[in-house]
Amino acid sequence: MKRLVGILLVLVLVAVSAAALATGTYAVGTDSEPLPGDHTAQIIESLKKNGDWDKFAGQKADRTDKSDALYLVDEDEVKSPDVVYGTSVNNRVSLTWKDSNKKVSFWSVYEKIDGDWKYIDAVMRKTFSINNVSDGEHKYGVSSVWYDPSTGDYYESARIRYVVLQVLNGADKPGSGADVQEISFSGAKDKKIQIKVYDNTYLHIKTDSLTWFTNAESAIVTPDANRDNQYTSLGNDIYVRATKHKPVLVVATLNYTKSTVNGQTVYTSTGIRSHLTIEMSYVKGDAPKQTVTFKEIKYTLDPAAKSATVSGTSNKNITKVTIPEKITVNGQTYKITKIATNAFKGLTKLKTLSIGKNVKVIGKNAFNGCKNLKTVTIKTTQLTSSSVKAGAFKNCNKKATVKCPSSKRSDYKKILAKKGFEKTVKYK
Repeated sequence: MKRLVGILLVLVLVAVSAAALATGTYAVGTDSEPLPGDHTAQIIESLKKNGDWDKFAGQKADRTDKSDALYLVDEDEVKSPDVVYGTSVNNRVSLTWKDSNKKVSFWSVYEKIDGDWKYIDAVMRKTFSINNVSDGEHKYGVSSVWYDPSTGDYYESARIRYVVLQVLNGADKPGSGADVQEISFSGAKDKKIQIKVYDNTYLHIKTDSLTWFTNAESAIVTPDANRDNQYTSLGNDIYVRATKHKPVLVVATLNYTKSTVNGQTVYTSTGIRSHLTIEMSYVKGDAPKQTVTFKEIKYTLDPAAKSATVSGTSNKNITKVTIPEKITVNGQTYKITKIATNAFKGLTKLKTLSIGKNVKVIGKNAFNGCKNLKTVTIKTTQLTSSSVKAGAFKNCNKKATVKCPSSKRSDYKKILAKKGFEKTVKYK
């Protein structure tokens, strides 16, 4: 194989798409499990295909009398790699690993599919890339292989070190419930920040330049498996999952020139522009949902979905509740899409209610017992019989007036009557 050109010496980044947004995830594998099966034929075929077979075939003592064989041996003879790192960017997975074996000639890469380890390839260096990977959870493993030239036999670690990686392709973002830490980085000055991360934390890194992680074992930009001197361009908007195994990440932005080669945009680095060091303190478990209060109304934020749920009020004697279309917290806008279960239950002083146009769900018993609620203005057109939960308006004022969009008046009258409003309520 060609020798891997040093990143700082040759940095040719090939743009894989015109879109600026890329999605990355990162995981660390320290666990291992037994590796069943004999993959000798597949390994030899891979070595021949990759041009590495001659490095071993010529060393065999007597090729006519000895047959090729592979033996799975315990950790005392050939250990599995110490740790495997996995990154996913768009539809590309990159694996790197550390191996302290004294006896190791190359490594075999596997993916676990339907409960079985499927052999992928044999490689001479501690890095491997897989393209066109589907969304979802994938499990990749790496074993160590030692070739004994005196016998012509192969010895593979009987255990395989694996990493479980969540793959998010294209412009997908972390799902609902994730803790998203927004990190903006620009300019030519090195910076250092400290943040708290949880099991469900994603770092959303925004820069004004080409960006990559300098840690080899956490590289979001990784060399192409078939072209050692070419690197994938990610644009300048990256998601990467935080992990307790990597408390420090160093992000580098690059100065670069831009050109077009055969109709494709190519970025050539002219050197490192600046570094951002992210120091993470890990807390076990999911991040607690952030709750904020505006004008006596409490909201629970969902950073990943950029939405918010109305969870209640800080004033039990409140007489007027206005639920807006959206709120802005620390520069981030959140649409108000839900009113939580029991949010305003039993507030007997509440008289006036306004529901914004982005609300899709009204939780069970949300306004149950608001016996003085006389005026309700509904601006949203997104409510359905299933999204307005049981008892949402039970035990409210019998002479209340509901103002709603004319196109939904007939539907809402039927829906709200089933959710607690009396037949005497008027709809305008």
